[in-house]
Parts: sequence; structure tokens; C-alpha cells
Amino acid sequence: GKIIVIANDRNEKLQAEGSGIKRFKCITKDEEEKIIEAEEIGESIDRESLQIAEEDKIYKINLSDFAGLTEVQILPIDLVGNEGQTVTVKLPNIKSSVITNVGTSIIDDKEQKVSYEIEYKAEIENYAKALTVTITDILPYDIDKEKTNIQTDLDGGTYDEANKKITWIENIGENTEDSIRQNKEENITRIDGMSVSNANVKDEIDENGIRIITVTKNITIAFKGINPTGENFTSIVKGSIELEGTNQSEQTQDVPFETETEFTKVIKITKNWEYGNNKYEKPKQVKLQVKDKKKTDEVVQEYVVGEDENWTHIFTDLPKYDEEGNEIEYTVDEQAVEGENLDYYKKEIK
Repeated sequence: GKIIVIANDRNEKLQAEGSGIKRFKCITKDEEEKIIEAEEIGESIDRESLQIAEEDKIYKINLSDFAGLTEVQILPIDLVGNEGQTVTVKLPNIKSSVITNVGTSIIDDKEQKVSYEIEYKAEIENYAKALTVTITDILPYDIDKEKTNIQTDLDGGTYDEANKKITWIENIGENTEDSIRQNKEENITRIDGMSVSNANVKDEIDENGIRIITVTKNITIAFKGINPTGENFTSIVKGSIELEGTNQSEQTQDVPFETETEFTKVIKITKNWEYGNNKYEKPKQVKLQVKDKKKTDEVVQEYVVGEDENWTHIFTDLPKYDEEGNEIEYTVDEQAVEGENLDYYKKEIK
């Protein structure tokens, strides 16, 4: 979470230390200046491996001072105001992050499984170290564990039954442009610092040097207790990314995903005629009635049909389930239309 600055204030003529570094001037890309007091640190650093001379001093500047910036120039300033060499530092920056959710949009049976894909994508500048991606999916109903394999159907996610939530955490290891280019040539993706083929995590660098992280999850769920009256239901997905060792993190917007329910039945009815000896006594119309087999005294839908419709009608939007979730069986009956002379008409339903 900090920039380590190696600097000194050497008097070339006296071959000794000058007045000493007291502050740093930081200039952003937009030419804005910020003065930060020099904070020398005494933490253990391998001076030899970093080729730090004994007379060099070590300072730190907190990255939180540059939140949201991609680049900054740092100039040391001594006690009397002399400015030293300018160093340009490219800062870790999350350029964008977005999450999408696509999949089963309509179900017509409450026992039907819902399949969908979640994709999280982030663009990062000036950062090649390890990072963590977290995805959460807040569900509308409990998962039916008898019909859903938690180990395989959730694509590596952890199910929190108390909160009806699936969580995925991907720890993606350090990567450099060279290693990513090599991995692309070999069709390999890196996860946790290990090379894995055909994984659902991609770590790439585009032609502009932007690091692109893509995490894809494929889920198949059987829900328990779906409302049988046919109300639509919604799940909420969101993602976040955190750059290790920095103050950089970002969370996406909540993305709702609605699944429509069409828990209905369709019944097509055609009236067939057998005239016998009473061809001219056929009524002009008959009334067709649909009833719940368990509630024969209640008419669910009815329609008067005749020759203009070729004696055919399609009943739609008939509820598939009752309030207890049991599937409804329907019967069809036929009633005379008032004013018709049906003395010779015999009704027969199949």
C-alpha cells in the first residue's frame, strides 16, 4: 500500500550529505501539485539486492494519497527548497469492472432447473502482481440439494444456506506481460500462480498494455419452494476486485436477473359432429366450459364456439398449479346456448 522511495541529498563539492530531504513534491498527469512530508522508514530492506548505497535513505509515500490516479511524478526537496531528480511512477489503477448474468429467462415448470452464466471482467493498468476476485449471487429461493449437486453444479462456488447466497473467490497470481504472452501462445491460463488449461479464469494483456481479468461461472440450480402461483423471481449478482498490497479495490453495481414463470396450461378443443338422422337440428353454437377436476362446480374459463371458428377454440393461461403446488387436472364440459332448439341434440364429450 505504499511507494518505496530511495533518495539522498548529497553535496557533490563537500562529498557529504546536504541539508537532507524534507519533503516530496508530487505532480499528477493533470499538473496538480501535492507536497508530502518525507517519512523516512527503518524497516528491514535488503539494501544489497536493491543496490541501495549506505548513504541512501529510504522513504515511503502512501498510495492512498493518490487514489484514482494512474501516474505521478515525484521530486525530492531539501531543507532549503532545492528540488532533485524527477521520477515518474505509474500507479496501479482499476480502469473498469463489470459483471453480467445471462441464462434461463423463462421456466414453465416449478421443477425445472435454472441454468445461467455469470461473467466478471476487469481492466487494470500498471499492475502485474496478485489480485483477488470475489463474485456473489444472492438467490431468490433455497437450493434444492436433492436435485442440485453442490460440488459440481455451482462451478466451484460456496453455498451459504442461511443467506441463500453463492460466493466465488478467485486468487489470481502475479503475472507479467512476458509470461501472459507465453501463456496465450500455449493456450494456458494462470490461476494462483499455476498454469492451468481450459480454466474459467483468463488473465491477458491487450495491445495497449491493459491487463484484462475475466472470470466466468456456469451454474445449474434446482430451486426449492418456487411460488406455484407464477410470480417472476429475481437473483442479484455482483463482483469485486482487490489488488494485493495496494489500496485499490472496486465493486460492481448490483445486477438483477429476472426469471419469468409461465406456470400455465393450454387446452385446444374441437367440436366434432355426427349428424345421424338429425342433420338440420345441429345448434348454431355451443358453450364450452373448463373446470378444475376437483372443483366441478366452478367454471375456470368458458367460450361460445360455432361455425365461424370451425368449432375450435384454444383455452390459454390456465393455472398449472394450485396454491399448494399440486398440478391441476382440468375437465371440459359443454352447455347449450340460450335460445337454441336442442330437442334432438345429444351431447357427448370425450
